Amino acid sequence: MKNKKYESLRGVKNFKKLQQSKKLLSTNIVNLKYIKNDSGKFRIAISISKKNFKKAVIRNKIRRQIKAIIYKLNKIPESIDLLIYVKQSYKTDQFEKNEKEILKTLKLLYVK
Repeated sequence: MKNKKYESLRGVKNFKKLQQSKKLLSTNIVNLKYIKNDSGKFRIAISISKKNFKKAVIRNKIRRQIKAIIYKLNKIPESIDLLIYVKQSYKTDQFEKNEKEILKTLKLLYVK
């Protein structure tokens, strides 16, 4: 089994904190909301709207793609909770383009 670089974010309280967070990074395919946490671990949550992506197969594919992109990160930010909202403009057939844009955006977390 692979060693995970991140944990899944769990708990209603954690989600509400993230949703109310004012810290936002936005691109044309995803919005990233983040806050510092006390656990010392990098935790992520991925939100994909049923309204924008009707089929569960597509939503699961996007979720797997985003997890693969995060796994490719060389340097993981510590003590951050990250909520990823996927926009309708995310195209599942353009993985390389999406990967570059998401990685570029995630690297901005190190600066802040």
